Amino acid sequence: MATYTTTALAALSTTEFAALTTADAAALGTAQIAVLTTAQVAAFETEDLAAVGSAGIRTFTTEQLLALATLQVAALTSKQVRALSTDQVVALLTESIVALSTEQAASLSTAQAAVMGTSQLAALEAADLAAVGTASVRAFSTDQLAALSTAQIAALATRQVAALSTDQLVSLSTDSVAGMGTAQLVALLTAQLASLTTDQILALQTVDLAVVSSVQLRALTSDQIAALSSDQLVALSTTQFAGLNTANVVAFTTQQLTYLETSDLAALTSDQLAALETTDLAALSSAAVRALWTDQLVLLSTDQVAALGTRQIIGLLTASVAALTTDQLVALSETQAAVLTTAQAAALTVEQLVTVQTRDVAALSTAAIRGLTVSQIAAATTDQIAGLTTRQVLALGTTQIAALTTDLVIALTTAQVASLASGQAAALSADQMAALEVQDLAVLSTSNVRALTTNQVAAVTTEQTVALTSNQVVALATLQVLALTVDQIAALETTD
Repeated sequence: MATYTTTALAALSTTEFAALTTADAAALGTAQIAVLTTAQVAAFETEDLAAVGSAGIRTFTTEQLLALATLQVAALTSKQVRALSTDQVVALLTESIVALSTEQAASLSTAQAAVMGTSQLAALEAADLAAVGTASVRAFSTDQLAALSTAQIAALATRQVAALSTDQLVSLSTDSVAGMGTAQLVALLTAQLASLTTDQILALQTVDLAVVSSVQLRALTSDQIAALSSDQLVALSTTQFAGLNTANVVAFTTQQLTYLETSDLAALTSDQLAALETTDLAALSSAAVRALWTDQLVLLSTDQVAALGTRQIIGLLTASVAALTTDQLVALSETQAAVLTTAQAAALTVEQLVTVQTRDVAALSTAAIRGLTVSQIAAATTDQIAGLTTRQVLALGTTQIAALTTDLVIALTTAQVASLASGQAAALSADQMAALEVQDLAVLSTSNVRALTTNQVAAVTTEQTVALTSNQVVALATLQVLALTVDQIAALETTD
């Protein structure tokens, strides 16, 4: 073949040229290849074209390269493909790109990949694109990457995805991001995930987001966290929630927190709970607050407790109420105290009850007051008892009245004593009767006086007896009068 001059070689007909052997093709020099007509190039047998070698194929002009049929392009060796100049790569028709095999695509250099047109890249079979080296993929411009179809993006190998720069990732359309597979998403480095736009984050499939590691989630920016949809949040596991850092938790919007499942909230750590804004905590459903463990609840700050809504307070388990700290109880507002249920109020320990502010005790419903145990009543402070409304006093059961210590009886106001029902007055013990202040005994209604037992009448002190009104004395029944002591009678005579 070397005996052929370039002129003689160029003069060969396509039939004569096609008759050349593989050895002849391998012997062609670069000068000889340069003079081949496009018709002669098109007449190359595939095995002969492969024999031309890397140096030979690199000699092809743009016109000669364009003359190659898709079968001929597909017959090029990987070495020949890699030997193509950037100008030659740019000149390849989309049909030629489509004809590339997986092995040929894998041989593309970074320089070749960088010059491919968007239409050429779009023509690459998904399987062939997945075979391109990571360095070559990283050489793609943002425009090139943006030109890839969702199917092509979805076909990228995890090693290729991990090799993408943050600029390349940002250039992907939301459809392309939505089309990414679970394995691809898991393969993203934290810096890559953190570079995604909020629209791209929102485009992530819930099934894919559900397998993202806690390390990856922690890398999300505040804006990205705030962009998560309700479906995406619901898809996160309790393990993923537990792995969030405080910055992630702070980034949740009030609306997002309403989407959280009770199991997710129950998985939050003390640091995460402490990071919740009071407005965010107040937005949680009553079921969500109810799901908090007592260990979690006691870690809430006083501001957070004070921010809880009435429905959230009502929803608290009795065990949770019993676990509240002194500071948390003090932080309760009158509005919050007013909605405590009978069971919740009864669940308070004696130690807790004495720390409740007087104004909050006065805000308790009459049902809650009536539900207090005798131990709680007996442990109440004098200020708390004195702060009860007359309706609350009237709501006390006879056993609760009997549980009042003498100090607590002394603390009763005149208005409170005046509000007592006959049954309540009759429940007072002799010691309690004796502890009543004279001005308080003087306001007992005549029906209450008539309801007193003979033991109670006998327990009245001479000072109290002197304070009795004429109406009260007149109201005394015969048995009550007979129960009066000599000193009491003498005291009554002094008032005549």
